[in-house]
Amino acid sequence: MQIRHLRAILTIFEGISGLHVNWHKSCLYPVNQVTNMQILAENLGCQMDSLPTKYLGMPLGAKNKEVKEQPVHKWMVRHIYFPCLRNGIPKAIALLIAFLVSAVFHELCIAVPCRLFKFWAFIGIMFQVPLVILTNFLQNQFQSSMVGNMMFWCFFCILGQPMCVLLYYHDVMNRKGSAR
Repeated sequence: MQIRHLRAILTIFEGISGLHVNWHKSCLYPVNQVTNMQILAENLGCQMDSLPTKYLGMPLGAKNKEVKEQPVHKWMVRHIYFPCLRNGIPKAIALLIAFLVSAVFHELCIAVPCRLFKFWAFIGIMFQVPLVILTNFLQNQFQSSMVGNMMFWCFFCILGQPMCVLLYYHDVMNRKGSAR
């Protein structure tokens, strides 16, 4: 039943954004233990696959040793997280500071090539902090592993990253339109 709601949300997203989901090219990847994967894939009209895999040439679901972003993670730990701990900052605050610096770097990675500072990526990344807290709370309340998956897909994969990209695209197109 919930998979039909996901399909409806993605169909609404298609109508609003003008983008199209190629269901026959899409794959459903299980995270943790998912029962009835074949039925879920049939209801969505997509294929089943397993992790690890590659998407746009980047590894998904890879073990930590295989992840290409390991040097960035190590740099953040060495130059942000550990110095915070050495200065007596509690672990949770040090982690939040490292996350904040990471959000700033993500914003720069998008804003500099676009020549447009709107903080959409920064807001999208920082929105993950309350999202994690809310997800943990709901998962404890309902004792269901599906709550975490639903929160992730709805607020991160549908509303989070794609919305930030669409907002940047909108702002870049508006800037180009007003320059004419």
